[in-house]
Parts: sequence; C-alpha cells; structure tokens
Amino acid sequence: MGDLTTPDTQVLIIGAGPTGLTMACELARHGVSFRVVDKLASPSEISRAFLIHARTLEIFENMGIASEFVQRGLKIHDANLYAEGKRLVHLALDDLDSGFPYSLSLPQHETEKILNEFLGRLGARVERNLRLDHFRQDDSGVTAVIRRLDGKDEVVRANWLVACDGSQSTVRNMLALPFEGTDVVEHGFLLADLKVKWKLPNDEMHSFFSEDGVVVVIPMPSGCHRIVVNLPDSEPHVDERPPTLDEIRDLLERRGVKDIKISHPVWLSRFYIHHRMVTDYRVGRVFLAGDAAHLHSPVGGQGMNTGIQDAYNLAWKIGLVEKGAGQPRILDSYQAERQAVARALLAATAKTTRVATLRHPVVQAIRNRVAGFLTGFDVVQSRLTRGLAMIGLNYRKSPIVAEHRAGITNINFAGVQGTEEPNFAQWLDFGGGPHAGDRAPDAGVRVRTSEEIVPLYQLLQGTQHNLLLFDGFSATSGGYHNLREIANYFAERYPGRIQVHVAIPHAAVPPELNWHGSIILDPEWDLHCRYGAAAECLYLVRPDGYIGYRSQPADGTKLQAYLETIFVK
Repeated sequence: MGDLTTPDTQVLIIGAGPTGLTMACELARHGVSFRVVDKLASPSEISRAFLIHARTLEIFENMGIASEFVQRGLKIHDANLYAEGKRLVHLALDDLDSGFPYSLSLPQHETEKILNEFLGRLGARVERNLRLDHFRQDDSGVTAVIRRLDGKDEVVRANWLVACDGSQSTVRNMLALPFEGTDVVEHGFLLADLKVKWKLPNDEMHSFFSEDGVVVVIPMPSGCHRIVVNLPDSEPHVDERPPTLDEIRDLLERRGVKDIKISHPVWLSRFYIHHRMVTDYRVGRVFLAGDAAHLHSPVGGQGMNTGIQDAYNLAWKIGLVEKGAGQPRILDSYQAERQAVARALLAATAKTTRVATLRHPVVQAIRNRVAGFLTGFDVVQSRLTRGLAMIGLNYRKSPIVAEHRAGITNINFAGVQGTEEPNFAQWLDFGGGPHAGDRAPDAGVRVRTSEEIVPLYQLLQGTQHNLLLFDGFSATSGGYHNLREIANYFAERYPGRIQVHVAIPHAAVPPELNWHGSIILDPEWDLHCRYGAAAECLYLVRPDGYIGYRSQPADGTKLQAYLETIFVK
C-alpha cells in the first residue's frame, strides 16, 4: 500500500443500515464528500427494528423527510401492561412535548428505503458488494483497502472512517477494541411477525406478564403484528432453529393471552439479549456508531433510534471541522455525549428486561402491584413516556456545552422598573428552563412575515446553529439596543454558521428594536415560558437540536467567548 496523502473522499462510511444511511445523508446536507459502502448486494427485506420514536422523528423533520415516514408508518399512541387478567398500566403518548406525540411502527427495510431515496435526491448512492479488507491510519487520514465482489482491491484514502457496520463490526474487530458486557444466554426469546386477530386495539402496544413469562404484541403497518415472548426456564437455550407457529400459540395460551388467533407468519426467529458497549467511540480518525458501538435489550425498541441519533450527533461536528469552521476538539465530544447515552440506555434496558422476566411468583406479584401503583402518578407517567420517546436525553455533562447565569448579587431585588436585570422570580424562572445540553423545546410561534402559527423547529431547520434572543417581559430601550447589537454582530460575523432570531412577547414588532432579520412573535408567551425567558436571555441551539449555550442576561461578550471554543476564528 502506497503512502497516499491526497484524500479520495473526506469520509468513508462502512455499512449502509439506518445508521450509515443517516450519516451519509447528514454529511451530504453539511457539504462533506463521502463514500458509503456495504458488503450486501441489496438491502435486507427483513423487518428487524421497526419502532421509530419521537426524538428520531424530530431528526427526520429537520432533514425534511419526516412526512415520508409518517405516511408509510402506523402511529402508536398508547402502551399497555396486563397481568392477572387485567390492565395494570396504561401509558398515553399524546401529551408528549413533541410534534410527534406517538411512536411510529415501520419495518427497518422501509426506513432504509426512505433514507436511500433521500440520499439519491442528495446526489449520492450506496456502493454495494464492497467489503472492507483492512485499513491503517496516520495523523492526516485513513487508507482503506476495499475488496470488490470480483476479488479486485481498491485503495481509498479518506480523512475519516465511520464504522456503521453492525454488531459484528469488522472495523471494531480490526481495531481490537474491547466490546465490554454480557451475552444473556439464560434468557432466550422467540420473535414472530404474523397476522393477529383479536379484540384489543391495533394501534397500541400490549405487554402481558404471567408466572410463565412475558408476551409483547406490537402492531405493524402491513397488518401484521410483532410478537416477542421469552422462553421458559425449561426450554433449551442453544437451539438456533426458527420457532414454529404452534410454539407461539402454546406460549400465548400458557401466558393468558386469550381470544387471539395468529396466522400467516412472515418472519420467525430466536434471539438472545446482548448488553455490550465499545470502550472507545473514537480511535484517532475512526469513529464507531450504532450497533458497532453498543448492543442492548430490544425492550423499548431503541437500538436503531440510538444509532440514528449517533450519526446525527457526529455528522454536524465532522461538517464543521472539514469546512475549517470548527475546532477539532468538538470531535472528541462525540464519545463524551453518545457513550453516556448508550451507557444509560444499556442500564435501563437491562433493568427493564430483568423486571419483565422475573421468575419467582412472590416477586412477580410485588412487581405487578408496584407497577400499577407507581404509574398512577403523573410524574411517573411523564418520565416513562419521555424515556420511551427519547426526548429526555441530555448532554449536560458534555465538554462543549456551557451556560452563564447572573449571580445572586445581580438580581433586581428592589423591583426597579425600566431595567433588564431579572428580579428574583425571573432569575428562578431561567434556572428552571432548559439547560445547556438539553434538547431545545418546541413550541408554536408566529414569524413577523406571516400570520400562520408554525413549530419553532420549522424555523430551526437546516445545518446551522440558531441563536434565540429573548426580549423577556420588560420592554426597555436599553434592552432593545442590546438585542439589536448582539443580533447584528453574530449575524455578520458568522454568516451561514449562525441564524439569528429575536423573540418578542408581543403580537407586533416594537419600532425601537429596529432589527430586520428573523423575528418571532410570541404574544401568548408560550415560547418565553418554555425557555424560562421572563427576563432578557439568549439560547444557542446546535444543528442537532440541543442547546449548546445559554445566558441570562443576554451577553454577547460571553457568547463570543464560548463560540471561540467551538468555531475557528
């Protein structure tokens, strides 16, 4: 292999599942050249992962393709848990703080089809029948040898390599990275996609606890249902043969799932749970994402979603660095942010799986009573639904997020009028707002140029950062002057990198503001309240929809100091 220094492409992506396809689409949107290769001749037609949660749909909305998923999928609005012949738990997703208050049932091959179609519209495609043979990296890039179906090798030079090649990752194995965790072989599961006829709603998830084990039934848009059952202790756990329809029927009967008829199986399989995570998400110029980086219980259907979110987190950072606009240090934040998410997810799904598969009758009875009792509280319901929807994930401990809040001595305790200093209540209000590292909340807003109410996320679409400048509820000439100065400065200094929006808690624009850029009218105060913006403040929203920086009061000097840690001057 020669010493190649000129890259053939900026990024080489190995694997074209949902994670690799999302990475490719996002790099295309960020103007980064790439090649995405896959060893398969064509995409798999097996349904595999099939739940898309609210946070992932928000990502697809920013990409401009959420409607395509919603049109092809089945909305699931509720989740139910039954035991002892009655419903113990009912979780309604309709109150989620998201434009997508549901989970979407859609087979993985349909997800891949939509992403492939979008990639084609972006002017790129997956290169198939190509297998990574080996690679080496140096300080300036990666040199990979790609083997074609005819046995011929191609040498590819790239600035970065992203491994999206699944649980048996070739890249991870070549790096000899530990894939730490366990294979839970004592809990075998049967999986079936088939037709179901019963009286329960076909747009809700249903789980059944019994002394013998657990049954999960989830509808699919094709008219089929996904059924998952754990094997009893008496069953062998080394048999790789597909289950039969009679086996499924027998387990449903033994576990009290009554008045159900199953037929026309499309896919039958056995599986075991793996709880594993790679030690390093980044090794030099190589990144790992999706199942190549983490494996966990399918409880909650969050594996594919996590991989897509990995790619969405990484792509904008590579985009900034490759354009020479971002500090190289932001790439280190990929591991800090996404490994923490995977670690928490592994712990949560492992715990949920253990609870669902408890064997002792007394412990099962206690579990059932506690589950029914706790979920009667609104706060527990909210926490569970937000967790399922993945909208509660945050990066508060990330090395590239920060915030500034006025000290207690700078609070307007005297209630002096005509000042932008927050009073104590406004100071507390900001403290209770979304923090740096949190997902930016959505809200219905109206822009100056339209009477139509639109989601805030619609204004934030694109690949740039968005700066939200909140006027607060005190209208002062000094405050308008400060907001205008900040807006003009950052719009002029970072064109194409930062889109500036000024949010006013009024139905009309105050003439004193004299800002001709994007203005958000918020007469109902919904946006201001969601952001704890009773007093003047600012929020910087990253391209992935998370808050990178916030401050009260709105301080342009401190914001600039933060940006110098993210952007190249």
